Amino acid sequence: MNFDGLTETMVAGRPAWRHDGSGVLFRRVPVGRYRMGLSDAEMATLSAYDDAALLLGDAHRMRPTRTVTVEPFLMARHPLTIAQVRHWLPDYEDDYADGEDDDEHTAAAWRTSGSARC
Repeated sequence: MNFDGLTETMVAGRPAWRHDGSGVLFRRVPVGRYRMGLSDAEMATLSAYDDAALLLGDAHRMRPTRTVTVEPFLMARHPLTIAQVRHWLPDYEDDYADGEDDDEHTAAAWRTSGSARC
């Protein structure tokens, strides 16, 4: 596979792609059929938590379980913070960000931790 801005490499004996500007490592998720949604067992497990209402507020959107087919795509090997994404994509917007203060604190901590390459 060839992707603009990514260099193919081998990591732990498996192919991976490294973003040239950031060093972020990606793995390929293959084409396939997957079960998506919350099963009855998962609903029961979530319902047992004290804060079940918070966890289950949008559960109706995740039911019933269903089979989906996806085309291959790349996924970052490790989670990225919003601050990391904004470092390379300054115009990135996220409706779920906690707020400017939280994001700036995360960005400052990330910059000083030496984590420029993921």
